[in-house]
Amino acid sequence: MKSNIQKVYSKLPKQELAKVELALDGDLKDQGQKAQSIFNDGKKNANNVIVKAVSELENAKKSLNTLSKQIDTTYGKALKSAKEIGVNLDGTTVGKNYKKAFSDVEEYIISTTSAISKLSKFKI
Repeated sequence: MKSNIQKVYSKLPKQELAKVELALDGDLKDQGQKAQSIFNDGKKNANNVIVKAVSELENAKKSLNTLSKQIDTTYGKALKSAKEIGVNLDGTTVGKNYKKAFSDVEEYIISTTSAISKLSKFKI
């Protein structure tokens, strides 16, 4: 049994049928191009987000490196002062806090480096 669409097609002259098919083909082509454009825009926007995220993490890493150097310099000054008065800085709470702060910052640097590496691997 023929569907209603098949019945309509069978009644159309061949020339009209060709026009309908051409119109449908054009619509499909336009829709295909629209889909490709939507995809490409999404891909471009996603890549921009990844590039921005990497840039933000690189800036954070630079700041962490600067902070690490500052902690190291401050610790060196404190160590020198402690030695002058005969105190073992590493045995004090202050000395332990310096070491902990330095260690924490170094771990953040490692984590930031790892995050940058992971994001950089995305190829969309």
